[in-house]
Amino acid sequence: MSAASRTPVVGFGVESLWGVWRTDCRLADAIDVRAMAAGDGPDAAVLLVADLSLLWPSVAIDLRARVAEALGLDVQAVGIFTTQNHGVPTEAVEPANIDAAAERFIAAARKAMEVRRPARIALVTAHPTPPLTFCRRVRVEGVGTFTYWFGCRIDADGRGDCSDLIAAALADLAAGRPYQRRCLDLPEDGGPRIESPLPLKRPVPLGPADDDLLQALLFLAPDGTPIGSLVRAAIHPVTANRRAAGRHSGDYPVYVRRRMEAGFGGTSLFLPGPCGDQAPLVVRKSLRRAEQLGGQIAQAVLDAAAAAAWQEDWSVAVRSPVVDLPIRQDYPATLDAARTTTDTLAARLARAAREGRPLGELKALSDAWEKPFYAAQGLHRAWTGVDAIGRAGRTLAHPLFILRLGPAVIAGLPGEPFGGYSARMRAETIGDRLIVAEECNGYLSYLPTAAEFDRGGYGANASLLDRTAEDRLAEAVARAVGDSAMA
Repeated sequence: MSAASRTPVVGFGVESLWGVWRTDCRLADAIDVRAMAAGDGPDAAVLLVADLSLLWPSVAIDLRARVAEALGLDVQAVGIFTTQNHGVPTEAVEPANIDAAAERFIAAARKAMEVRRPARIALVTAHPTPPLTFCRRVRVEGVGTFTYWFGCRIDADGRGDCSDLIAAALADLAAGRPYQRRCLDLPEDGGPRIESPLPLKRPVPLGPADDDLLQALLFLAPDGTPIGSLVRAAIHPVTANRRAAGRHSGDYPVYVRRRMEAGFGGTSLFLPGPCGDQAPLVVRKSLRRAEQLGGQIAQAVLDAAAAAAWQEDWSVAVRSPVVDLPIRQDYPATLDAARTTTDTLAARLARAAREGRPLGELKALSDAWEKPFYAAQGLHRAWTGVDAIGRAGRTLAHPLFILRLGPAVIAGLPGEPFGGYSARMRAETIGDRLIVAEECNGYLSYLPTAAEFDRGGYGANASLLDRTAEDRLAEAVARAVGDSAMA
């Protein structure tokens, strides 16, 4: 489905999602569903982004179909995304309340369609210095790979130091605990240092992210009036979600949008890039940190926009290829098998720790324990709505969303890919003009790069799909982007 439009129109629409699910918490900022409509007639396409942590694929596909029917569009012309905001319950939109959610999605899309007008477009990119996103996987020589969530310190050079987090994770392993520590709720002053059972050369800095690129599409009416913007960053939205705070928040994407609307104008959307292994530097979560990071992202885009090259004649085209994504070959055959395996490995780890076995051996047992853990606890089912027990090697058919908007192409992938996905896809297609986004048309857990599967640690261990997903998705995106009708 595609056709070229030389008189492109663009419109934006916003609806609050507050009230779709019950909660006793207060709303700290905003939780919306935002829509961008582009093109007209048979060329029209709608992209919707909701301030949710995730959507089951079955729920996202249902919402997609309802929006398409309400607007008279082909379902392939609709893409459903979330900001991966961790500041709301993960079960915020499920089959039980999909009718209420659908009303908001349809209303936002309809508003966007109704206010479409001719637009000029510009693509701007930036690599912020100092960086705003980091690789949250940290390798410890002779032991293995650990994952940082939050609780870093700031070292003397202003960099993130996760040595206390690593020390705590190593201490847990040495004590025979299988769960690998990923975060520390540090006090404001940082508190005392955590002792490590393995000598650590401090600081232990966070490494560079594979995808530190900021991208934005800006839209102006022919008379120069701002219509809106779409900003994309590959940074986990995990700056404000404090469980004990008694609040819900849209996290830093809300503040990106607010700053863009104040600094550029119009309505702003935020898309998360692949950030399954990428995160911001967070010492302690707070709304202040969310606002700071959101402002930094938006300001980097606004600074880059000063040199933007505007296009008046541009095209709109859309593709929605379906990709078969295989479930991991080692996925448990039964729930009992998953539980038995985790119990057996936990006991082996505890015994090995009592015997004083090397930390590398303990880490390997912990990684082996964690792989079936998500099946044994029903977490994959809760996250994705997919019951993968007994389905090892079978495939899940999932629709992508590939949208050309003038100089750029948006490529929507499912779940949480690692940052290497977008770096690879840009290198193999159209460079920085490819805007790779995650959480498209539903959540399918983590998608590590093939190289990261054997390195253990969270993300690799929590993957529902096998290592061939990377090649399958990269090939599907390359074919869609290379389609002559998308040029």
